[in-house]
Amino acid sequence: MTTSNGPSDAVELKREVGLFGGISFIVGTMIGSGIFASPSGALAASGSVALDLIVWGLCGLLCLMGALCYAELGTLITKSGGEYQYIKAAFGPVAAYLFSWTTVVVLKPSASAAISLTFADYALKIFPDESNSCEEEMVQTKRLIAIAVIWLIGFIHIYSVNLSNKVQSVCMVAKILAIIFIVILGLIKIIKGNTATLASGFEGSETNVFHLSLAFYQGLFSYDGWNQLNFLTEELKNPQRNLPLAIILGIPLVMVCYLLMNVAYFGVLTKDQVLNESALAIVLGNEMLPKYIVWVIPLSVCFSTLGSTNGEMFACGRIAYSTAREGHLPRILSFCHVDFQTPVLGVIVTVFVSTLYVLAGDFNDLLEYFSFAAWVFYFITVLGLIVLRFKMPDEHREFKVPIFIPVIFCVCALYLIIAPLISEFSYKYIGAVLFIVFGLVYYIPFVHFELKLPFLHGVFKKIQYLFSIAISTYHEDEGKGDQVALENVAEKEA
Repeated sequence: MTTSNGPSDAVELKREVGLFGGISFIVGTMIGSGIFASPSGALAASGSVALDLIVWGLCGLLCLMGALCYAELGTLITKSGGEYQYIKAAFGPVAAYLFSWTTVVVLKPSASAAISLTFADYALKIFPDESNSCEEEMVQTKRLIAIAVIWLIGFIHIYSVNLSNKVQSVCMVAKILAIIFIVILGLIKIIKGNTATLASGFEGSETNVFHLSLAFYQGLFSYDGWNQLNFLTEELKNPQRNLPLAIILGIPLVMVCYLLMNVAYFGVLTKDQVLNESALAIVLGNEMLPKYIVWVIPLSVCFSTLGSTNGEMFACGRIAYSTAREGHLPRILSFCHVDFQTPVLGVIVTVFVSTLYVLAGDFNDLLEYFSFAAWVFYFITVLGLIVLRFKMPDEHREFKVPIFIPVIFCVCALYLIIAPLISEFSYKYIGAVLFIVFGLVYYIPFVHFELKLPFLHGVFKKIQYLFSIAISTYHEDEGKGDQVALENVAEKEA
């Protein structure tokens, strides 16, 4: 589905994100509500304190290995869109489209909705309700706050990439300061001799390797966002340098923060408290802080969730934009605002779908089973790196990881895909797969057979003028000069 030029000549995305901004997008998206609110899932599945800490560390190492692989792919293929571009180059357009379909319709919007609802929950904890409002009123209030956050972030994404970058940087600094504050509280308690929980060591450890995969899923959910920067490589200054550098600096920082936070919890709280409480950071604050400053903890969670929502929605809009520009979604979704140079309709689609998830209510099962789908795509993407090593052996790679890193990552990803099916099989996994394949209902007629609907031409033209958007172009001004050759390889494979 194409449309003619609208109000102006073609435009392109602006490179406004530097190294600090890149680190902010990684750290700001990864550190969400999980580590502040309920990191107990990994402990429940691992069974012991020591094994829990090992799981958190291994989750960080796995994400770092994956991100380093993505850094190689991102400096080889410098278009925005992350996995979509890499899967397309390695395995062709159908697999790439199915990734985008799943991510734009389910993975990113549902994650944004869940995180924004957590923001609303903790925003209300800053000012405790003394009026004993009924539960239904509280649910509606949370939904309204969550929708307001989603729409505010959407407006910022349309108005300015630079402003989105500043929001992410502020949120990152705020949550790092909050983590330092909580860790200091925990260390004070440990220094005073409160080490009983930590001393329990490996007592009660889970020994079933398939059940242990659930502990890794719990930890990896909190690490989600490690691939964030690859979605905006066209807006990253000097991506050949800043993409791998931001990953190398950002992810180890998150690993350290998560490990220290868990140690702090175990230094203040008992194992039963960690397992049973739903808001650990607030429980820790109530144990250690005077009542008049306990509000600092929920405020910190608000900053954390705001940054994560900002990052998730930013990525989703760019995936829709990149997929549409390649012709796998309606091309008008790839048009950019002539003044702001942002993908307006890609952002609007993200806002609309995220809002629907907030209104729908309970979608925890959806998130659980599509987290499995996410790791299928991670596996395919890193396997694609190995495939491209053979397809393009002579292509210059600005950043190149040792081959054992993608091999280890693929083996671990396969474990994470297969183990839950063995330990706790559910037909909902089959439902997730069927939903992914259902995306072909659009792809086959409109992309493969290039079916055109003539009446949409006039509709799209009106939308162009309404939103002041124009065709977006891509230039390899700071990327690889051999991108065309790379795309030719993908087209031949298709």
